[in-house]
Amino acid sequence: MILKPFLRTDTTAYLFSPRLAMEERRAARRLARQTPMTPSQAKRKSKRRPKKAPGEAYTTGSYAHAIRDACEAAWPAPEDLKDEQALVEWRRQHGWHPHQLRHTALTKLRREFGIDVARSVAGHHSPAVTEVYAEVDAGKAAEAMAKMG
Repeated sequence: MILKPFLRTDTTAYLFSPRLAMEERRAARRLARQTPMTPSQAKRKSKRRPKKAPGEAYTTGSYAHAIRDACEAAWPAPEDLKDEQALVEWRRQHGWHPHQLRHTALTKLRREFGIDVARSVAGHHSPAVTEVYAEVDAGKAAEAMAKMG
């Protein structure tokens, strides 16, 4: 089972926790440390109430943020992009967002089963909303035109 290493004894706890992920990341960095910790660093205590602390569960925003950070680490922007606006435009074109999964799934559902099934799965009240997410299958249009002659 793929998720087995992530299961916890507390069955009510979230499977993935930003707080636990941060703790694991910090522990791994401590173990991989090349130089010994200075005494002042060892005595330092973490803030009791930091302004931004990782939560127990991912939100839609923290999920999107985690994916964006992972994508930027895996595919960094070219170093020749010095202009902030050029960098923003490059990230807009080459970045990835969780809604792309929804977009892709709804497009596939529309292609294979029609817009009504895609609308039902998405929970949309109007097919017009589903059309925003699910792209029209250009291949089917070309196929129909080829049959018509």
